[in-house]
Amino acid sequence: MKNNDPMIELASLMKGLIESAKEEKIFLGSVKSVAPFEVKCKNMILDKDDLMICGYLKDALDTKMTFENKYKYKINAGDNVVMLLVGEKFIIIDKVVRV
Repeated sequence: MKNNDPMIELASLMKGLIESAKEEKIFLGSVKSVAPFEVKCKNMILDKDDLMICGYLKDALDTKMTFENKYKYKINAGDNVVMLLVGEKFIIIDKVVRV
């Protein structure tokens, strides 16, 4: 049954927007393996079907699965990566390390 009170409809809309804004969008994952490339995030194992990666790592992924670019940047099993959730895909933004 639809409520015709515009204030109740507005409150319901705002509640939905607030709930969706509370959802996590940034995640920390741990590289489980490089070949095949898998990342553990919370209780999930993400693979190439679930992941996208920044362009500066893409060439290394396509050629030899070592994730090493001209700056000697590597991602190895056990490394932590920060990921952004967009729709149903996790985009690996970068490797993160302790200070």
